[in-house]
Amino acid sequence: TIAGHVPRRALFTHARGQGEAFVRYRLDGTYDVFRATVGLWDPGRENPNSKSPLTFSVEGDGKTLWKSNPLQRHGSAHLCEVVIRGVRDLKLRVDCPGGQEQAWSTWVNPIIMKFSFE
Repeated sequence: TIAGHVPRRALFTHARGQGEAFVRYRLDGTYDVFRATVGLWDPGRENPNSKSPLTFSVEGDGKTLWKSNPLQRHGSAHLCEVVIRGVRDLKLRVDCPGGQEQAWSTWVNPIIMKFSFE
């Protein structure tokens, strides 16, 4: 669960200890916004924390567009909403500066949106 709810759609990543996990999307530059809730999956085990705090970030064409505060408690979450207009290379990244044990990073309901103002 994330923030007490089981998501209908989610992207799970698991960074290596002292490393990162990422997913990269090639876009055509015509999308406007990326939105997701980011957090640590709660497996319902006794230990409420991952071994290391995880930091989520969204990068567009090699530049950091959004970065979370470090998260370590299972079930904790942050809303991510970032303008990606003109971006062609979208990277969703999770950094794990320490041990990887129980570092289940989750992007809940990730979506890219295109707005039409015609």
